[in-house]
Amino acid sequence: MQWILIFDPMSQTYAIIDIETTGRSHMGQKVTEIAIIIHDGEKVIDEYQTLVNPETSIPYSITQLTGIHDEMVQHAPKFYEVARQVYEMTEGHIFVAHNSAFDYGVLKSEFGSLGGTFEREQLCTVKLSRKLLPGHASYSLGKLSADLDIPINGRHRAYGDAEATAKLLDILLLKARDLGIDELTSNDVSKIPKIPPLLDLDTYTNLPQSTGVYYIYDQHGELIYIGKANNIKQRLRSHFSDKSRKERTLFEATADIKYEITGSELIALLHESDEIKKHQPRLNRALK
Repeated sequence: MQWILIFDPMSQTYAIIDIETTGRSHMGQKVTEIAIIIHDGEKVIDEYQTLVNPETSIPYSITQLTGIHDEMVQHAPKFYEVARQVYEMTEGHIFVAHNSAFDYGVLKSEFGSLGGTFEREQLCTVKLSRKLLPGHASYSLGKLSADLDIPINGRHRAYGDAEATAKLLDILLLKARDLGIDELTSNDVSKIPKIPPLLDLDTYTNLPQSTGVYYIYDQHGELIYIGKANNIKQRLRSHFSDKSRKERTLFEATADIKYEITGSELIALLHESDEIKKHQPRLNRALK
């Protein structure tokens, strides 16, 4: 049995997947349940779910986690019986999952065992959430959903987790559009800027691309850094993407940003110098 995918790069629809398996690693595990939700970028347009007979015993520890046991899947279809449905339903869509490496890896393995191939463009909602929803203590689906008031009707069951991931994708798409990214693809993800967890998204979005002086404040309203730039937004994006320890300190502390447009680099330089001498922000000294 051989399937070959022809992926339409213009397609911006999403196949949101969750699977339950016989183990916790994607290596060598067998599917016990799968759910697929098709999302057109605005709403859910199709869905599919089924238990799957893994043709092997389900470990007790996995049954404790998922509630799926050998008797439940005894008369369920085997993977080769649902493979065409899974393949055709996900074809032409971006593969979305919470920790996509796991779900995608298991499905590639299952198709490989049948002599087939399975290639899809991927989006991981864990990675997306870390970029678009900074500041959460945990990015597990359960804890992130609780933070965002997303109900999960069946945690560690394929449809319940897929449905929650679809609702999370709705939030992520809205956040991306606020940043001027209309659709989420693997190429678009690289364009998403890192935004400090304490900084309001609107504050970042409305930063000017003009010459001037900018002022960074912490969550207590203390002025912690003053800088100047030909392009204020671009300069701050550079600050926030820098991985040095000192710049990470600035990233974590930034809660508000104000600015003054000067229209001239020389005026910005002189004004920055005067303002630093006047206010002596603590991170100007630290970042020298």
